[in-house]
Amino acid sequence: MIFPLLLACLLPPPTGQTSAPIIAITHARIIDGTGGPTIPDGVMLIQRGKILAVGPSSSTAVPNGAVIRDYSGKTIIPGLIDMHVHLDEVISPEAFPLFGVTSVRDVGSRLVTIQRLRSLAAKGNAMPRIFWMGRNIDEGKP
Repeated sequence: MIFPLLLACLLPPPTGQTSAPIIAITHARIIDGTGGPTIPDGVMLIQRGKILAVGPSSSTAVPNGAVIRDYSGKTIIPGLIDMHVHLDEVISPEAFPLFGVTSVRDVGSRLVTIQRLRSLAAKGNAMPRIFWMGRNIDEGKP
C-alpha cells in the first residue's frame, strides 16, 4: 500500500505543544524518485511540513521527543502529478491528495472554479497544487 508524504505532513501536532514537533516516520520503504536505490527500512524526519532527514533506520537518529509513526509495511513516495485534469468536472478534488496526487495541471476549467479551489486550499482544506493552463489554448478542430 502506498502512503504519500503529504499525508504524513498533515498529521496534527500533539495538543499542548507550542513548538512544532518533529515527526519521525519509521520502518517505511522509501522511494525518493531520483532513480537511486530504495531504502527498505527507512526513517523520514519532518517538521513544519519540511523534510529534515531521510535515511536507513540503522543510521538515521530519531531525536528525543519526536512523534513516532511506525510505517512498517508501507511505502513513502514523492507526490504524483496528474498532467491532464478538468477540475470543472471533478466531483471531489480534495480526494487527489488521498491517492498521492499532490499537483494537477488543469487544461481548461473556468477561472472561477480554479479560484474557488485555491481559496479552499488557502483555508486549510486538503487540495492538490493547481497549475492552470487557461481556457481555449487551441483553436479549431483538434
